[in-house]
Amino acid sequence: MNSYAVGLFVPSDASLVGVRTFFMKQYKDVRTSTALLSVLLDRLFDVIVLIVVIVSALLLFIGNNRLEMLVIPIVMVGLLFLLIILKNDEVFTFLIKIYFRSINLVLRMPILRKWKKFEASEAFQHAPLKRNTICGLMALSFLKYIFIALRFYSIGLVFGITFTFFDAFFAASLVQLAGLINVTPGGLGIIEMGSYGALKVIGASHPEAVVFVVGQRVLVSCIIVALAAMINLLIIARTGFFKKSSLAAGR
Repeated sequence: MNSYAVGLFVPSDASLVGVRTFFMKQYKDVRTSTALLSVLLDRLFDVIVLIVVIVSALLLFIGNNRLEMLVIPIVMVGLLFLLIILKNDEVFTFLIKIYFRSINLVLRMPILRKWKKFEASEAFQHAPLKRNTICGLMALSFLKYIFIALRFYSIGLVFGITFTFFDAFFAASLVQLAGLINVTPGGLGIIEMGSYGALKVIGASHPEAVVFVVGQRVLVSCIIVALAAMINLLIIARTGFFKKSSLAAGR
């Protein structure tokens, strides 16, 4: 939650890498390579899910029927899981290659430069991901996307914009696609353009789309900040910070 909160003020990918890596090293004492790999795998699985959904969304744009849009992603997901089951080692090796190609770019960030001394071979000291682990990560990534689509649909309901969850499921892929171009603080302007385009594709009017993108920014930002603040307060309370402060005040 801290990474998402910081991501409202800096590019979110930079926040995910910097803040998550910091907390994993601070509280779990993991190696930098392991922490960065976990973040990169998280993003990679998001991209895989997006590719599956965006193919179906393209069918929506060219006017194909809904049955085809449902069958094609189901077939793609089935083939993807089959590939993981049959070619687990090859899949893991591919992910490692993606990791090594990305890490040099990631470690150029000022916040991570001091950790640039680790050896590249360090990542190979970890055992290959098991089939059930990769399948589990993939399933959770699809579940994550479903909740993103549900958030998109719920925000529409809040502002009285009429569209179905089916439309929201595929429209949310455009928002996620825009989010990959994350060069502004919190994706400001980019997420809004993706949301506006998605809403226009599913038939929303210009006033509705404008209300949605503004309302979405305000609601999501407030919820993220509130959750981050609440969680940090709970952590402080759990560590006894308030008790120590009261004892010190009593003295």
